[in-house]
Amino acid sequence: METLDKQFATRLGVIGLIPFVLLTLLCWIVHPEWMAFFIDAQLVYGIAILGFIGGLHWGLALIGQERSA
Repeated sequence: METLDKQFATRLGVIGLIPFVLLTLLCWIVHPEWMAFFIDAQLVYGIAILGFIGGLHWGLALIGQERSA
């Protein structure tokens, strides 16, 4: 069961990389007028991912404090 969870987490991680890779490739391919849009989209996606990871970090920290009390 544990290996299935690890495989699932790995797949989700790889799927989460797809927008980064796709937006980077599009920055190279599209007309320069559109490049700013794709750079902004990549920044917004990165900020959302960092916010989610930060939320997980704080949530785990709060759970750890409740268990030790």
